Amino acid sequence: MQGKNIADAAATVPGLERFVSSVLSNTRRWSNGKYKWVYHFDSKAAAVDYIKEKLPELAKKTSYVQLGMFMTNWQESTSRPTKQQDGTFRLNSQGDGTRLIPHVLPRKDMGYFARALIQSAPGKNLLGAGTLITWPDFLKLWCETQGKTYGGYDDVSIETVDKAMPGGFGKEMAEMYAYASEFGYDGSDPSIVLPKDAVDSDVLARCPVPDNVVGGVFQIDGFLTHPVMELA
Repeated sequence: MQGKNIADAAATVPGLERFVSSVLSNTRRWSNGKYKWVYHFDSKAAAVDYIKEKLPELAKKTSYVQLGMFMTNWQESTSRPTKQQDGTFRLNSQGDGTRLIPHVLPRKDMGYFARALIQSAPGKNLLGAGTLITWPDFLKLWCETQGKTYGGYDDVSIETVDKAMPGGFGKEMAEMYAYASEFGYDGSDPSIVLPKDAVDSDVLARCPVPDNVVGGVFQIDGFLTHPVMELA
């Protein structure tokens, strides 16, 4: 509903030249109906369909950005490093851990993505990612930057997470991770472009670049070295 309301409001703005909408992939569509509980993805995807079907003039001015996993999520996530009795740290998620997962620091990166899309022709579907990394490699990097010992990665079933976090939230989160592992965070949508590949997006490289960034967007290794990332 929020996405629809924002689009309706944007469609009434006189002289609007470009509209950038923050969305996520349609998990039901790209998984062929396998995953049906990832409502926070599918509700945003519904806004895209609404713009294209009901607001064709706005659609002509619109580009989309799909932000990856927030780099801060691991601190409160269902998939966070956990200390074992032997002192090592393990991480669990859904899937075999071989899929590259996009990560982004939204407060630092979103402006670069929006500016690149505004200065490019409309119709882009940008995967907003500062880093693409597998979950096992994420844990290895986390351990390296935090001075911890890597213990390994575990594939935990959706049912296990659902039982541990009943009421629907656990199932929704677990299906999201499973979907990202099996079909890709963006569902392997062929229209997706990465920041480095987006037409006209060299603006990312032209923007003033803060510390710990490459091409204008934060890399997860620089983020994890920040002192607030410590986990006992």
